[in-house]
Amino acid sequence: NLALDKKPDYQLAWYRRAWAQVSRYREDRNNGGTAWRAVHAARVRWRGCEWPHQVHANVLAYEGRWRESFVQSLAAHRCDPGDGNNLSDMSYALGILGDLQDGLTYAEKAISVMPDHPWIIAELVVQYIQALAGRSDSVWERSDDLGWLEMPGNRPCRQSLDMETEELQRRVSFFLSLALEKQPESPVLLQAVARLSAINEDWKAALDTFDKFIEIHNDSWRIRVQQLRLAWYAKDTERADAVAKTLREEHADVAQSWLATAQHVREDAEAAYQCLVEGLGAVGVDRHKLVGPLWE
Repeated sequence: NLALDKKPDYQLAWYRRAWAQVSRYREDRNNGGTAWRAVHAARVRWRGCEWPHQVHANVLAYEGRWRESFVQSLAAHRCDPGDGNNLSDMSYALGILGDLQDGLTYAEKAISVMPDHPWIIAELVVQYIQALAGRSDSVWERSDDLGWLEMPGNRPCRQSLDMETEELQRRVSFFLSLALEKQPESPVLLQAVARLSAINEDWKAALDTFDKFIEIHNDSWRIRVQQLRLAWYAKDTERADAVAKTLREEHADVAQSWLATAQHVREDAEAAYQCLVEGLGAVGVDRHKLVGPLWE
């Protein structure tokens, strides 16, 4: 702000202020108005530049408006066709929407533009694993036994992929090895490795990968919930109990922690009931998600 007071047309200051306001919004949803004003001001003042569209796409993605985010990433790409990040963002948005074939097309274009960019390679890996998951009969991908629990992380798939399964597996192996060589501790890649292990029903490998994720990065209720489900399939009661305990103690303010824990003890109706009642007293947001299961 001080830089812009002295030089109102200083584009770098505009750029950094816009991203700072978007970052603040991502940390606190109450700052949405400020972020959107920054987006609109940047779009008007720097019409024709790439970065305002990138900022706009980022805010839309944060709000889950993936089709609109794709449009803004496409606009950014048209401003600078040599920036593979926009192609990768378009691929990611389409992957979230389940448009797998188109998502892979953009991911492969991104690789052709920036072949050594680690994030773009990682996104291509995620897209290939998503395609492989769509053909899998693994209980991890097909199970209908989750009851109250909505599993985070796995994308829907509305398009089939015109590629032989053997070739798809070859590409997963090749690009995953390449990506891990560049970013062995990437949270995106660690989750991809865990999912690939789960697709192959190697529950222990998937659990160990999530342990590594938590050791390197921050603990996450989303990762813990997936660990709990993996422990169910591995029939590792001791580990499942430990993960459920962590969810209750470390992530008590999240409704999904209590849903997962209640699902874990669901065969004991009284224990599941008490778990959900305790959750109602601990959860600040989304308490309504516990009411249906509690009634049941």
